[in-house]
Amino acid sequence: MTMKMGKKNEHGLGYYLEYLFALFTVLQANTLYYNNWGRQVTTFWLILCLSLMFGSLYNLYRKSVNIYPLMCLYVYYVPASIMLLAILFVFKDSINKQKYIMAFFIIPTCLFPFLYERCLKEKEYYFFNKIKNIILILASISLAGWTLSIFKVPTNSFISSSWGSTPTLPGYFHIHFIAQGSTAFLGINIIRNTGIFVEAPMFSYVLCLGLLIELFINKNRSSKFIILIFVFTIFTTASTTGVVIAAASLFYYKFIVKSSSVLFNLPIISLGLLLLIIFIKFMVYHKFNPNWASSSSLRMNDYYAGYKAWSQHILLGNGLDNNQSIINFMDPRRIVASVDSPGIIGFSNGIMQVLAFGGVALLTNFYIIPTIMGVLSSKKIAGVSLFCFILFCTTIVSTLFIYITILSFFLINFIISRSKGSKYI
Repeated sequence: MTMKMGKKNEHGLGYYLEYLFALFTVLQANTLYYNNWGRQVTTFWLILCLSLMFGSLYNLYRKSVNIYPLMCLYVYYVPASIMLLAILFVFKDSINKQKYIMAFFIIPTCLFPFLYERCLKEKEYYFFNKIKNIILILASISLAGWTLSIFKVPTNSFISSSWGSTPTLPGYFHIHFIAQGSTAFLGINIIRNTGIFVEAPMFSYVLCLGLLIELFINKNRSSKFIILIFVFTIFTTASTTGVVIAAASLFYYKFIVKSSSVLFNLPIISLGLLLLIIFIKFMVYHKFNPNWASSSSLRMNDYYAGYKAWSQHILLGNGLDNNQSIINFMDPRRIVASVDSPGIIGFSNGIMQVLAFGGVALLTNFYIIPTIMGVLSSKKIAGVSLFCFILFCTTIVSTLFIYITILSFFLINFIISRSKGSKYI
């Protein structure tokens, strides 16, 4: 009877709400569904987030849990966020203000109680495991669709897209789409696996998050089969960043997290690190193309344009979503070419975009501080923090709900890990 009750509680309403919340969190990460029905996805996500928040607040109240650490976090975060956003809105040419209020204030403050309750119970894994399972399902479906495209099986569905220069994208059964064509990757010409995402790098980003969750947040032994699916699917996206992050995270997991003595294994770690550096150099070498319109050249120009835009206003940037401040410093050939191909002036560098928009103040308050708190929590969470920050630096993910959720988790996990054993918990 007791076992049945436990099973019932485990798979109660909250269990399914968390899965729905995980699903919409992933869908918001620049999927083609979000590209077409963004307002609906955001609305459902907010409803689910508020439901989980109030449910957690009720549980904390019902069980008389001391919320002093949570309140301390609010005392720091709320005034700092309001003050910084107000300054950027009033004194800078900020655009699309609602998006940034949502990303930097509403989402974190709503997530804090939910994540606090989960981390207190040491059940944060169960929530992130749901996100990982959703990503795993998408990866498996994408491999099937990618295989069909490799064998040139005719597509049977379409979806519209405002991302890039192709307004209509072909796909299979409305669950896999070919958003980008073939590309040369490590000397192999392959069709880029984009799954349900607007582009391969974004799919690679989400896959990397799934891999990081499996390696570092997973409370149980990591599944080699699941790791293999994630790594192989990342390879099919032909994303250099994704492959490098996958290799580096596996190295960190094997030699830092799982190693009982780093000093004892120092020769092995040194050799592995050397091989990793050679591998990264090999990847970058094959990625580089001197053509000004190539992906590698555009990315390098993004660094330059972003840096020049940021250097105009180092502390507070040029204003949130002020893309023109970056475009002004891009290669003039990109501006000319954008008449026929608007996507060529799209920006790809996350950290330089944040610096150009909000300067050091925005980067420090909303990204560096949570990342440092994650690094200080434990070896495993440090791995997630560092690799998530590298992904943030090389991909435009600064306002994605899934990344804001992870950053909020770093803050909550830190205050709880520091409060355990004190009089407040």
